[in-house]
Parts: sequence; structure tokens; C-alpha cells
Amino acid sequence: MAVHDEPVLGNWYRDADTDHEFQVVVYDEIGGIVEVQFDDGEVDAMEIDDWFASELVSIDPPDEWSVADPDDEDGEL
Repeated sequence: MAVHDEPVLGNWYRDADTDHEFQVVVYDEIGGIVEVQFDDGEVDAMEIDDWFASELVSIDPPDEWSVADPDDEDGEL
């Protein structure tokens, strides 16, 4: 089912048109900007109008997903 609600910080979504999976990392309600981080780590931003125009589906986080600790020099979590 497509999402037509406002973005929820920390929630994961899949764009049904592109099949990209991403997590909402910033939602600036005043500026109307949603920043997302894709499952490959890339970060992008979209306007809230684009959010509502997209065919987004709420999903569970990917199994392999983990956030790296920038202070961890060994690359371990």
C-alpha cells in the first residue's frame, strides 16, 4: 500500500517506481525537505511535494542494514 502520510524519521520505505529502499534521516517540516539514506549509504534530499507524489511503501529495515560508527577505526560495530 502506498504511503500518503508525512515522512516518519527513522522509518524505511521503498519507492515502487524505482525499487530503491531508503530510511528517512531528516524531515524539515518548515523547509519542506526530506533527507533520505539509501541502503547503500548514499544520502539524498527531496521536497515534500515529491514525497507525496511518489509511490512509497513502508517496509522493514534491510537485514544487512547497520549504521557504522565513525569513531570505530577497526570498522567493527
